[in-house]
Amino acid sequence: MSIDIFLSYCWKDEEYADTIEQYYKSSEIIIHRDKKDISYWENIKDFMKSIRNSDFAILIVSDNYLKSDNCMYEALQVMKEKEYSTKIFPLVINHCIYGRDASIAYIKYWQDEFDSLNLKRQGIQNENASEIDTRLKRLREISLHIGEFIETVANMNNPLTKDILEAINITLQKRGFYSTQNTHNSNSQINYFEKIGISNFVMKKRFTDKDKKDFLRKSYSIIIDNIKKLAQQFSIYNAGYDIEIEEISNNENSIYVYHDGNIKSRFRVFMGSSFGEHTIAVSPSMTHGDRSTCEKLYVIEIAENEMFFQGIMSHLSGFNNNDPMDCNAITREIWEDLIQSRL
Repeated sequence: MSIDIFLSYCWKDEEYADTIEQYYKSSEIIIHRDKKDISYWENIKDFMKSIRNSDFAILIVSDNYLKSDNCMYEALQVMKEKEYSTKIFPLVINHCIYGRDASIAYIKYWQDEFDSLNLKRQGIQNENASEIDTRLKRLREISLHIGEFIETVANMNNPLTKDILEAINITLQKRGFYSTQNTHNSNSQINYFEKIGISNFVMKKRFTDKDKKDFLRKSYSIIIDNIKKLAQQFSIYNAGYDIEIEEISNNENSIYVYHDGNIKSRFRVFMGSSFGEHTIAVSPSMTHGDRSTCEKLYVIEIAENEMFFQGIMSHLSGFNNNDPMDCNAITREIWEDLIQSRL
């Protein structure tokens, strides 16, 4: 039994679409894609509406996607389906959607698009403005529903980019659509690089400064949230201790540890740019904006197409500066070195 999957993406992210289409080329999964399925002079909007007729949809979610009129039109079509979240496989390549205010930024973007077109619409007689009014209606629908769409996608347990195809196969197998052994023909299971003795070269993903900045903001938010949760639980089980986290700005928090009202420890955690790198830093100085003294410094590194942190002033990575650190490792080090050890 064949499975119809609609591939929804922005042409600026075509490389991801190419990889997915090639992967399923010799399988029972049929990928429906605009560049392959729309013949010359056929109606593009009719094709986009056909997303509802597919069994599933792979959505390559990026900043390009969320700012594309056509892509959001496709997203609106699939959102018309009951329990549409079970029908979509988001491939999230722009992690800023996990940010606290992500949906607000995109809602404002589409409201501005509506306002701009609506301003141009003024002075045009109604009988001459049917196409403009149709687009205005679509822009209004996007601004109304993009917040729900982003929240739905952000709340899903989305796999990493490198794991998306395997995750789709596992999900389809669990839902009884096919067994994984039938995913490809026998030729696709042969590792020709290994057979011929060629090193299987994999292109490194190129992370932009914006990608790094988004990763930094998300990680910083997680670390501060971790400290807040630890502080709350610690105070419950340890009478007399009080830990206050004061938000100075979106980029900076001051942390005070009290015992019976007396200060035991205090320090700041902030993010920004140090030594030309995107960093999360910890300083004992309580002078806001003073970045001259850092007790701990974590910089973004990239390996195996993934971003992580490296502690260049950090005991956890003191023996091997290439050891990757995630948000939990940084939280643990801050807690153990700057709070627990000073109680």
